Amino acid sequence: MVVAFRKYGSIKNIRMSTTDAVMVENLTDDALPRSSADILYVLEKPELNVKVLTKYPLKDKKRSFNYLWHIISIAIFYSIPVVQLVITYQRMVNSTGDEDLCYFNFLCAHPLFGFNDFNHIFSNVGYLFMGILFLTVTTHRQAVVPFRYEVGIPVHYGLFYAMGVALIIEGLLSACYHICPSQSNYQF
Repeated sequence: MVVAFRKYGSIKNIRMSTTDAVMVENLTDDALPRSSADILYVLEKPELNVKVLTKYPLKDKKRSFNYLWHIISIAIFYSIPVVQLVITYQRMVNSTGDEDLCYFNFLCAHPLFGFNDFNHIFSNVGYLFMGILFLTVTTHRQAVVPFRYEVGIPVHYGLFYAMGVALIIEGLLSACYHICPSQSNYQF
């Protein structure tokens, strides 16, 4: 995952070939009509497609990776108090023996590795697996499928990476909730 972020996750790492730059320059003139005559000129072109009608395609491509970095920074600063609170609650349950601190269903709880309810923690592995699979598919698609300037809507891979990371973070924070489910950490 770190390799994918280093390769595709930075605005500085998005490079264009000279033909792509020329094509973007041609599209930039068409994508920025300034008057109604310019708009009519763009609409009357014989080769009208969605790419011509989108504004700033390269700028949007660069900006789409901001979603990824926002999700990562939110996840880091949201996870720090979550992990601290959950570890504190689990230590209190283990040291005092007060199992009423956490809402466990003891009929289906399977303790393992020092956790009172490991099966509910392990049930979130699907989120992690699907998030990693989503990131893998997105990386593969970005590397293998060529971008065609003639047709289609511009692809924003940064948004897809952010969705995959959000799915992984959802699985991790849900697992943290299941370590010691209570009213105060229900927000996770």
